[in-house]
Amino acid sequence: MNSSGMNLQQAMKDPMAAFASPEALETLIGMAASQKHAILVQWQDQLRKLLIADEENMLRVDGKSGGSADCLRRVTDVLTRLPGSVPCGGWPGNLTEARPTTPLSQRSQML
Repeated sequence: MNSSGMNLQQAMKDPMAAFASPEALETLIGMAASQKHAILVQWQDQLRKLLIADEENMLRVDGKSGGSADCLRRVTDVLTRLPGSVPCGGWPGNLTEARPTTPLSQRSQML
């Protein structure tokens, strides 16, 4: 599928139907990273809701269950590889490196 023949609104509404896999969206040529990011975030949200429904034994419209956890992991992996993406923790890289090591009470004395 190429981006010129794709309806972006439809892809946002139902990414699972628009793309064979998260990796297929990642490798799609001609679509901006921001558009891919928006679709992947929507996909991630839908998968999280499906996981909750599966855990509560709710019947899905398609009658299928399972597989959502693996797909959610793959969507999250693709999101972290997109240019300009920040991991879910909000900081790139190791969070311990981003934290100040000096306690707040001592930092005010250092100024």
